[in-house]
Amino acid sequence: MELYNPTATAVDLAGTSVQYRSATGTGPANGVGALAGSVPAGGYFLVQLGSNGSTGAALPNPDATVTVNPSGTTGTIWLASTTVAGTPDADTVIDKLGYGTSNAPEGTAAPYPGSNTTPGSLNRTGGADTDDNAADFTFSSTATPQNSGSATPPSPTPTPTPTPTAAPITPIAAIQGAGASTPLAGQRVVTEGVVTATYPTGGFAGIYVQTAGTGGAPKAAGTASDGIFVYSSWAAANTRIGDCVTVTGTAAEYNGLTQLSGNPYVTVTTGCVPVTPTRLATLPATDAEKEAYEGMLVLPEGPYTITNNYAMNQYGQLGLAVGTEPLYQATDVVLPGADAAAYEAANLTKYITLDDGSSWNYLTNTAAKNSPLPYLSAGTPMRTASQVTFTRPVILDHRFQRNYQPTGHVVGADSAFVPVASENDRESTVAAVGGNVQLASFNVLNYFTDLGRDEPGCAAYTDRMGTPVSTNNCEVRGAYTPEAFAAQQAKLVSAINGTDAEVVALMEVENAAGISWIDHPRDHALAHLVDELNAAAGRTRWAYAPSPVVTPFTEDVIRTAFIYDPAKVQLLGASQIDLADAFANARYPLAQKFKATKTGNPLVVVANHFKSKSSGDDDGTGQGLSNPSRVAQATQLAAWVAEM
Repeated sequence: MELYNPTATAVDLAGTSVQYRSATGTGPANGVGALAGSVPAGGYFLVQLGSNGSTGAALPNPDATVTVNPSGTTGTIWLASTTVAGTPDADTVIDKLGYGTSNAPEGTAAPYPGSNTTPGSLNRTGGADTDDNAADFTFSSTATPQNSGSATPPSPTPTPTPTPTAAPITPIAAIQGAGASTPLAGQRVVTEGVVTATYPTGGFAGIYVQTAGTGGAPKAAGTASDGIFVYSSWAAANTRIGDCVTVTGTAAEYNGLTQLSGNPYVTVTTGCVPVTPTRLATLPATDAEKEAYEGMLVLPEGPYTITNNYAMNQYGQLGLAVGTEPLYQATDVVLPGADAAAYEAANLTKYITLDDGSSWNYLTNTAAKNSPLPYLSAGTPMRTASQVTFTRPVILDHRFQRNYQPTGHVVGADSAFVPVASENDRESTVAAVGGNVQLASFNVLNYFTDLGRDEPGCAAYTDRMGTPVSTNNCEVRGAYTPEAFAAQQAKLVSAINGTDAEVVALMEVENAAGISWIDHPRDHALAHLVDELNAAAGRTRWAYAPSPVVTPFTEDVIRTAFIYDPAKVQLLGASQIDLADAFANARYPLAQKFKATKTGNPLVVVANHFKSKSSGDDDGTGQGLSNPSRVAQATQLAAWVAEM
């Protein structure tokens, strides 16, 4: 491990240490080595660690030797301001490097393609320290360790291998080729163009380059693209959008994306004619039509509609449909079979992902967890069916799927690289629907007054700070702590009291009678919710319909329920429950007869919560899991309602 001091004053290492933790470790360091001495001004300090094997070469005289044994391919190593074993996320970390599959890097782990028998080194590139290991460190198959006695410390900026002087320029279009893959795979080529996007952070570790003077005109399927990705963290950190560059690299494919890799050599030059974004009047429909623009700067026109925001909080991605309508599940519109297959095929021609210029996983990456989600804010909630318009050009690329890629890493909703404008079409008031009795339904998402912390052996899901929030595979399914329950309840009370409904059907209320370790009546949680609703309203705004006299013996721990406004609606008789076996894997339907207190006819309302489509058997019809169960439940419900 080599420490470098770029300042004009020696740095004292007293009280510091080298610390290491395995790539998958979760506790304190596996090894700690205390340091002493100092790093000379403008000089180096060489620390000898444990050997990975017998294939290495001898070091120059080390300035310190410690008994720390890092993996030769993957792990996390850091310089700490203490000699006590800590973690890579502690406040005592001065600087760290996560490499290979490290679970605690700065930003994204630096790739390490070497092995214990194929040595190499990871070197800070040009002295860069952007807090992203993948961007800041470059792998080399050689190592030149330097100690404090090195006579002439080299400049922090490495001197790359000189570019070949006689190599001909290969146009980007020739590297891309007319098909899905490069025809020059594995060949070392030299090309040139204009930088159109840079990703020094977020894990992409590279730039997009487009042939000078190209763009601005539509391209047909089967035409070679004029843009390409250059996988180089050095280029990402040292070039800017608009730079003219010459690139020497190896043509390759990565998950469907043509790129130049193999530690490319990038030189900033001059004299390039700027590129022009190609306006796309609509989304290129087929994969071949999209391939013609792969890696190029484009400006999508016309409205796009958010049709999928499922991956927003994991990969920072939005699914977009060209036009003013979201895409529908085929079997929501047509019957299963050939019609559904044709419908889904048509959907694919209208769909593309808007990515965030990074490979971050916001659920696992340390830097991502502490970073705001891209695009999302209170002002732009990015709801399904909301529309977006493109306000700046993007790259059309392929990273596991076809994407519109911003020209830089989008961090938060106010990033300069955000390429779209959206709307806030969330209704702030309940629409007037008429009638003398208004009905609503509300899934309260596991409203349990009994808490996970009180159940023996119950584990918790935690937030990014490690605070327990909800139960993890326990008998009770709601909040883990009183604090988490208070937060859940406050939102529910505000939302339900914000409606003007007289009758509300509830789903996922705790069925306390179905929990083995407590002795509460079935309506315990429901009664508590009504008390809280009335306390917040300042009057008796709500009452609840009591449970039926007979309830299922094997009922789920969540259930349906009714609350109503007793000033405007009265109950007629007891509630009824459908006890048919069809609902053994779901929630049993609950029916209640109501009548307005002043005028109107009786009405019966049935609260339903069928078997979820996310688990169970797949009947192959494209309608989600447990479709046979749901068909049986719908059939039984219709018969029961007719009979009752």
